Amino acid sequence: MKRAVVGFFVGVGLYGVARLFGLSGLPVAAIIVLSVAAGASLTLWIEDSALKEARDQ
Repeated sequence: MKRAVVGFFVGVGLYGVARLFGLSGLPVAAIIVLSVAAGASLTLWIEDSALKEARDQ
């Protein structure tokens, strides 16, 4: 659940960056869905990296 919430906020941040760079030609719903998915996968990757680093020490 925590990962989904963090992914949502990262996705909203990515959406804001996309709007900042003028990528508003895409439908807003598509940008939000892609941003949330990217944010969720990014947080998953960061968590996996942190767990792997902790295990290696």
